Amino acid sequence: MRMKAWDTQAKIISELTFLRTYEFHGFECKDSQVDGKLECGWRHKAAIQAAEEELDEEDTWDTKVYGPLTDIAPGQTTTTNLDFIVKLVKEGDQHGEMVGVDFKDEEGTSKPFKVHETLRDQLLVDRFYVIHRAKIIDNQGCVDTWAMLSTVPSSYAW
Repeated sequence: MRMKAWDTQAKIISELTFLRTYEFHGFECKDSQVDGKLECGWRHKAAIQAAEEELDEEDTWDTKVYGPLTDIAPGQTTTTNLDFIVKLVKEGDQHGEMVGVDFKDEEGTSKPFKVHETLRDQLLVDRFYVIHRAKIIDNQGCVDTWAMLSTVPSSYAW
């Protein structure tokens, strides 16, 4: 799902805290004219408010462990389903359907990645991202169309 927001609305969304429960009121969701994915926009008097009842913190629905980029071992050729929280430090050239980038983790380790071109509009240097289901191909991280690349909530940035 993609959400359209500008100015004050974008600030409200960027300040939402991860793993908190919110209620979205007055949003209109429809297929995007750009890529056919679901896109939600603010309608008149739309609002986001904290839910009265939070998620059960004892529940185990969010058990992801985000690893360091050192999990990409030298000589490693193929692996799947790695999860990272990283900062984009450099965007490079496009090769075929993939864009070359360098990500850095909280420990300061930097690694090259290939990111699918459909995610290029999200790539901004110095922005923090969460990557789910990354693959390692020929000693390089790969975020293909099956993986997830998303900016992190502000509570995840270091």
